[in-house]
Amino acid sequence: MPFATTPDGTRLYWETHGKGTPLLLISGQAFDHKMWAGVRDDFAEHFQVIVYDQRGTGQSDKPEQPPCSTRGFAQDACCVLDAVGVTRAHVYGFSMGGRIAQWLAIDHPERVGALVLGASTPGNAHGVKRGPEVDAALSSGNPARLHDTLVSPEWGQAHPEWLAMMAERARHPLPPHAQRQHYLASEGHDAWDDLPRVVAPTLVVHGTADEVNPTANGTLLAQRIPGATLHLIEGARHGYFWSHRAQASPVVIDFLKARQQQQQQQQPRRKGPAVMTPLACALLLSLLAHGAGLLAWPSVHRPKEDSASMGQRKGHMLVTLTQATAKPDTPAPLPVPVPTPIPAHVPAPKPEPEPDTAVAAQPLPPAPPPQQPGATFANLFAPIISRPLGRGRWGAAPPREEPPPEAALAMQRAQAVQSLRQLLSERFVQWQAQWRQTPLQQACDIRLSLEQRSAQINCVAPQDQATVTSQFSEVFSIQPAGPHLASDSCLHVQEASISWPPCPEGPSP
Repeated sequence: MPFATTPDGTRLYWETHGKGTPLLLISGQAFDHKMWAGVRDDFAEHFQVIVYDQRGTGQSDKPEQPPCSTRGFAQDACCVLDAVGVTRAHVYGFSMGGRIAQWLAIDHPERVGALVLGASTPGNAHGVKRGPEVDAALSSGNPARLHDTLVSPEWGQAHPEWLAMMAERARHPLPPHAQRQHYLASEGHDAWDDLPRVVAPTLVVHGTADEVNPTANGTLLAQRIPGATLHLIEGARHGYFWSHRAQASPVVIDFLKARQQQQQQQQPRRKGPAVMTPLACALLLSLLAHGAGLLAWPSVHRPKEDSASMGQRKGHMLVTLTQATAKPDTPAPLPVPVPTPIPAHVPAPKPEPEPDTAVAAQPLPPAPPPQQPGATFANLFAPIISRPLGRGRWGAAPPREEPPPEAALAMQRAQAVQSLRQLLSERFVQWQAQWRQTPLQQACDIRLSLEQRSAQINCVAPQDQATVTSQFSEVFSIQPAGPHLASDSCLHVQEASISWPPCPEGPSP
């Protein structure tokens, strides 16, 4: 069986499935690699999936020392990649596996292609802690209570294969020391100060009904990691990738494929044979054409033309005219210039017209002043540089068109809504902490219109109505009860827990 060996000698069991870009799946607290069995094949169709048993779980060793930490677990993950022969992989971590994946991306950025954090948290020091009733359910040993924190009872009853997997896990529990090490490592996680160092493209996935790691933690992670994307799955509990597999798996696969394509496009292309660009061709042709003019430069010093033929200058070139008496089939003899220089103070004599020429000779235009080749070469690029550049490979793009007023207003509204979402996520953390200290007596239902920045609050208890109204009035304009507000989102607050159910239709209660 394949095992990876860590620096302290611990052996870690691993498996691979599928072909393609490597994808490392990191399980949650006290789970072995079988946690991914229900969704592993979704990813194996597109990637080389790597799963493994963390130390203390499954077929891996279960040492009592040294103490475990999420940062140490990340080092174990690197050992697994080394054993598989993979230098760089996408990483998808769930719950405590997401905490481990954070350290993997922070301490070993060269080994992480893209990062997916599922139902995770930055740590209790800066995140939102679960309620005491959830801790009691997790530690109760009652399978029904534990299952309810992961998936809804209805979904569990409809999927007996999942219940069988959980029953098998209960029959083979971890040793007590391994359970405690996993728990302490998860609870002691704190990557808050280092999260801005994550450079891998990051997707944060979270269920809106998660009570094990409350949903606000997903928002905090997405805000803390530069450029991260947050995807919330409506109504999903902690085990969203089981219960909402049809939605969660495609979201992760599409994200990883898109980031992989972007990274491939950003890689430098292999060098091929040199190809001359249009600009280089134009420069070369201009240089060659001008070379002929440079070779004819001494001709400007000719003292006079031969009397047997007449010449007419065009620039630096001499065009000869033949005599009418020459035989048509016999080429006329070329004129032989007299190499006698003309003194500078004596003007050049004007040639007299000959009566027997076929074409009346015209006086030569004054020759241009002698130019140095360097001066002429300096003007070589003037026609190219002065030419207006058009759109093309080496041309400037046309000026950017301004969006129409309607589109600009829509962009402004979208930016305002996004800013409001960020502000709201920060306030939720504060309000949830207040609700834990002073729990609400009964439930409250809240409708929000982020675009209008309005809220409609309906609490069963009048005291709760006043409390929640006071809190939300810091951000929203409170609308009175009546017809339903045209809302973007709906909240259900029960004691200190928040859920996001679909907005009901019909008259307001």
